[in-house]
Amino acid sequence: MSISKETMSRQLEVVLRMQARLDAKWARADLQDALHRDSLSRLWNEMVRDGELTGPFSDGILNSVGVTARKGETGHYYCGMRVLTCPCCDGICGPQTGCNCGPCQRLDQEENAREAVDRKGWPPPSRPQFEAWTWGPQPTPEKLASCLYSLIHEQAHSCNEAASCGLWACRLRQCLAVAHRHFGAVAQQRNQHCYNTVVSKANVMGESLRTAGKTGSSGRKGIKPIEKATIGLARVGSRAALNFSFAFLRRAWRS
Repeated sequence: MSISKETMSRQLEVVLRMQARLDAKWARADLQDALHRDSLSRLWNEMVRDGELTGPFSDGILNSVGVTARKGETGHYYCGMRVLTCPCCDGICGPQTGCNCGPCQRLDQEENAREAVDRKGWPPPSRPQFEAWTWGPQPTPEKLASCLYSLIHEQAHSCNEAASCGLWACRLRQCLAVAHRHFGAVAQQRNQHCYNTVVSKANVMGESLRTAGKTGSSGRKGIKPIEKATIGLARVGSRAALNFSFAFLRRAWRS
């Protein structure tokens, strides 16, 4: 099976969105299948079909409530559900303009955060700087150095994209995505198991304490007055014996 250059370049913009409802399936997956080309393609296509891998090839993105949201004319995500209560619209999220619901707003926030991270540290583009010098004043040495830095950064970015579009890099990225999905599912199930164990132990301990409290209260009610007096005398005698022993030990230590 051959992979086109367009397909490989599109995989650079892929985002993994793990869904908790599919953790059981991916926890049972065999990672050795990712070492074989056909099995790797099958696992990758499963994630794309389930909506866990999104990118330029995706028709939409599943929001947190499991509804497919698509980008509208305003650049925001809309799911088309009648869930809004604001008076400025008809209560429908989108589908092209207007207000969007909370889950779709979270998709907008996630995309903005990713773009901010990707663009962090990028110098200004070199083309506007060249165009400004065509009919404007000659650049200073500082502006020339800034433009040179922008050119170097743009060339390095182009080289990175070209290297990442190779067949080997494409399959390595697929293997890492499958491994990430598998270990994420295993970790999630382990955390859930630990939580269930702690909750069950806490319930058992609480039940034991309640049973012990009931037994102690019923036992205290059954004690007769004569037995209470005997127990009180025994406590006084034991306390006096302990005080005598401690006094004897202090005297022996000082001597």
